[in-house]
Amino acid sequence: MTVTDGYHMLWGWLLAALSWPAGLLTADPNVHLFLHLAASLFLMLTIGLCFGETWLERAALSGLAFMGTALMETTLLCLLMLAATQALRSGRALTAAATIVLMVLCRVDALLIAAPLAAAAWIAWGARRGLICAGALAIGVIGQLLWNHAVSGHWTSVAAQVKVGAGRNLLASLTNNFMHGTAVVGLPFNPYLIIATILCSVAFWLCATQWRAALGEHRSRIAPLLGLALGCGAFFAAHMMANVLHAWYYTPLFVGFYFVISQLCPLTSGHARLAGRVTLYGVAGLTLAFILVWAQRAQQFRPEAQAVRDFIAALPAKSNDTHAIFQSDGSGYTGFFSATPIVNGDGLANSHDYLDVLRSKEVLNYLSRNRFCYFITDTNDQMRGSGIWLTGLQEPIPLDSVDLVLQKPTRVPYQYTMLRLWKFKRC
Repeated sequence: MTVTDGYHMLWGWLLAALSWPAGLLTADPNVHLFLHLAASLFLMLTIGLCFGETWLERAALSGLAFMGTALMETTLLCLLMLAATQALRSGRALTAAATIVLMVLCRVDALLIAAPLAAAAWIAWGARRGLICAGALAIGVIGQLLWNHAVSGHWTSVAAQVKVGAGRNLLASLTNNFMHGTAVVGLPFNPYLIIATILCSVAFWLCATQWRAALGEHRSRIAPLLGLALGCGAFFAAHMMANVLHAWYYTPLFVGFYFVISQLCPLTSGHARLAGRVTLYGVAGLTLAFILVWAQRAQQFRPEAQAVRDFIAALPAKSNDTHAIFQSDGSGYTGFFSATPIVNGDGLANSHDYLDVLRSKEVLNYLSRNRFCYFITDTNDQMRGSGIWLTGLQEPIPLDSVDLVLQKPTRVPYQYTMLRLWKFKRC
C-alpha cells in the first residue's frame, strides 16, 4: 500500500546490506534486528577504540555514542565526522573529502558539520585542499537530491518534508527542549541538555584559548578541531530551534565536543586545562551512571516489553487477518514484528502522496478510501474527551463509532506503549 523513501540514505544502505544476505536464509525479524543492533554496537565501539587516546576516553566516547540510542544514523555520522577531522589534521585531504561525501549521504543536515570542516581545511592547508573538501560537500548534497529524485520523483525525502513542514513555533520548541525534550521520559528536566551544556561550554572555552594557534603555525592540528566544534554546535542549535530533540540528536554534540576537549586539553594550561580534565572525567562518570541506569530500567521494563510482544502476536487473530492496520504514531516496532502489515500514519515512513493527505487533514477519508477497518493507538494522550485524535485529523474519531478490540495490559507504565486496537463499526 505504501512506498517510502523516509530513511537516511547511507544508514539505510548499510542495514539493507546486512539484511539482504540474511534474508536469503531467514525472514525472522529477530535475526535481522540482531544484525542491525550488532552493527550499531560495533560502530559505537569503533568510535571509542579509534579516536580515544586513553582507556577512559575510549570508554567515554563509546558510552556517549550509546546514549544516543542504538539503530540510529547519527552513530554512523559520529564515526564519519571524527574520521574526517583526523584526516584533515594529518593533511589527507582526499580521505577527508571522501568522508565528507559520506557524512552528507548519511544525513543531509550533516552539511552543517561538514561546512566548517571544509573551511578548516582551507585555513589549515590552503585554498586547494579547502576547495576539494567544499567540492566534496557539494557532491554529497547533489547526490542526496539526485538519488531522492530518481527513486521517488522528489528532491528530498518524505521524512525531511514532514519535519520541515511541521510549522513549529520557535519559542515553543526552545521551551520544550530546554525543559523536557524527549531524551528521557518521566523526569521534570532534561539531563541530556545538562551534559550538552557542560560539554559545549568547556569545548568552546578551550577553543577560545587556541584560536590564535588555529591561525598560526599549529593551524593544521588545531583548525579542524575548531571546525568540528563549530559544526556540532550548529547542528545541535538548528535542531534545538526547529525540531523535537530526541536522544539521537545529542549524539554528534556529545561525541564531537568530548573529542575536541580530549584533544585540546593537553595543549592548554591553568584553569582551562583543569576544566577540561574535570570535564573528561566527570562526563565519563555520568556516562557510566547512564549505562547503569539504562540497564536497570531495561530489566524493570522486561514485563512491559513482553506485554507489547504479546499484543503484536495477537493482532492477526484479533483483526481477522485484515489486509493492513493503520497506526498514526510509534508504528516502527509494531510494524517490524507484526505478521499483519502496519501502515505508518505520522508520515515519516510513508509516501509523498500520503504527505498530501496529512497536510490537507484528510486522514479519515484516506482510511475509508483504503478500506481500513482497524487502527492502533499507542498513547493515552490520543484519547481526549469523547473522541480519538490521530495525526492529520481535523476532528476526533467519535468513540461511539469504534469498538475496542484489544488492549495491552499495563505491566510497567510507559507513555508510548499504551497500545489499543480499534475497529470501525462501519466494517
